[in-house]
Formats: sequence, C-alpha cells, structure tokens
Amino acid sequence: MAAERVLHAGEGPVRPLASGRGVSRAIVDGETCGATRVDMHVNVLEPGRPAGPAHWHREAENVYWVLEGTVEVDVEGRVHRLGPDQVIFIPPGVVHATSNPGDTVARMIEIYAPAGADFHRVDGG
Repeated sequence: MAAERVLHAGEGPVRPLASGRGVSRAIVDGETCGATRVDMHVNVLEPGRPAGPAHWHREAENVYWVLEGTVEVDVEGRVHRLGPDQVIFIPPGVVHATSNPGDTVARMIEIYAPAGADFHRVDGG
C-alpha cells in the first residue's frame, strides 16, 4: 500500500509542451509519488504560441483550473475563455485543445484520472 506524500508544486520534473508553447511540471504522478489513478500537473503556457493539439481521452476525465493569465479551451468547437480561479471539466471522449490568447504567461493545474497513456490526437499524430 502506498503511503501519503507531501509534495511541493515547484519540485516535480518538467517536460516541454508541443509546439514550444510552454512547459508542464508534474506534481502528482507515478514518478513523483507513485500515483497510479490520478495525474496532476501545472501547465505554463507562453503567450502568442499556437494551440496545443486537438485530442481526446478514451477513459480519462480532465479538469483544468486556471491559476493566472488567460487560457482558451476549445471543446468540440465551443470556445471557453477562462481566467484565474475558473475551472472546466472535460469528460472522456470529448475533443479539446488549449491555448493562451493573452499577452502574459498563463498557469493552470491539469488533473486527469485515471492516469496513464490516454492521449489521442485528432490528426492521428
């Protein structure tokens, strides 16, 4: 049985996001604490970069919580412009993509569960 872990949001591993649009820092996942059913990370989106790839998840539920800046979420053609403390829930099977339409860095928490490789690009890539 896994034990509880106290983590610092600024200490997890960082990976680049597609198209040079920013970075993602792991907070809760298999690498940081052995989590197997949930993944939580902070995405830092640079302004003026292209949107991330349109994609969907077969099993995972997705939650975005904007911490600062502006995040635009295109959900099957419905565009939601979110600011600080706004949250969007995206159920499995729904095509979505995110971008930063503002002129400052945007930071958002992304949570998906169940965790694992469940990322299906619309363009097949």
